[in-house]
Amino acid sequence: MTKLRQEPVRQEKERSLTKESMKKARQKPERPEKERLMTNESMRKARQVPEKPEKERSLTKESMRKARQNPDRPEKERLITKESMRKARQVPGRPEKERSMTKNSIRKARQNPERPEKERLMTKESKRKARQVPGRPEKQRSMTKESMRKCRLIPKYRDKDKQKTLLSMKNRRKSELYRVGKRLKKQSRRVDLAYKSQEKLHNKNSRRSKRALLNVHLKEKYNRKAGTLGNNISSCINKFKSIIADGQVFVCTCCHQTWFKHSVMKTNTLNGKISASVMKEFFTGHLSFDNCEWVCNTCIKYVKKRTKFHVCLSRIRMHSR
Repeated sequence: MTKLRQEPVRQEKERSLTKESMKKARQKPERPEKERLMTNESMRKARQVPEKPEKERSLTKESMRKARQNPDRPEKERLITKESMRKARQVPGRPEKERSMTKNSIRKARQNPERPEKERLMTKESKRKARQVPGRPEKQRSMTKESMRKCRLIPKYRDKDKQKTLLSMKNRRKSELYRVGKRLKKQSRRVDLAYKSQEKLHNKNSRRSKRALLNVHLKEKYNRKAGTLGNNISSCINKFKSIIADGQVFVCTCCHQTWFKHSVMKTNTLNGKISASVMKEFFTGHLSFDNCEWVCNTCIKYVKKRTKFHVCLSRIRMHSR
């Protein structure tokens, strides 16, 4: 019998017969469950032998090492595993069960004090090796970008991601170092005129779209009014007192009427905004408070438009000559 089994033809024939026999046996409805129970019981008994688990582990390890030496084996093994997992996920309730098992396994593993550090180092090493593959970083970046784009199409995920980003930015802005770095970065980029004009246009469009909302418009209006007059009665009174503290002693160089401080500005602040010839035509050079030349807001408005107004003293003098 032993000699017969050593013949190649005999071995092949015996293998095919065994295979056929097992295939027929598995067609019986009760057979798979019975076979599974028998296998489980057999393995349980085998593991009760003290040296069996270690021996079994070493045999499996050796078998897998030899199998992986075959050049086609890794790809074949990957496809078999992929197909097996695809079939398993079609079983109702399998994905949830698998997810919970994985979660429990990871949770138990992390209870080991050395595990987090070991896991972090393994992840770091794995990422480092992956980045050394030519074209890998670009591929990974594009895959991540595409994945995030698809996820953001889901309203629930999009809102969650937005809240997470806002919270993260809020926490980062608490740091003085972060704010200074951000400010310096923006200042360095604004040297480029194209970037500066693009930023202005973006801010303008952003403000315009926000002001279309009624609550934003009302809030902005309230803040502007509060900044000018104060946001409560006591601040309004204090602001009014500070405005009229110097009295109505600011004389306009154009119309020679007296004004409070908030209604006038120094003429030297208008250099570059109004041409020297226009200033010479309309301003008289009259000095008043603090030995400075002041001009009222009403006159500035008309001077900029170059329109006629009846209280311009320089024009009255010119026409009276």
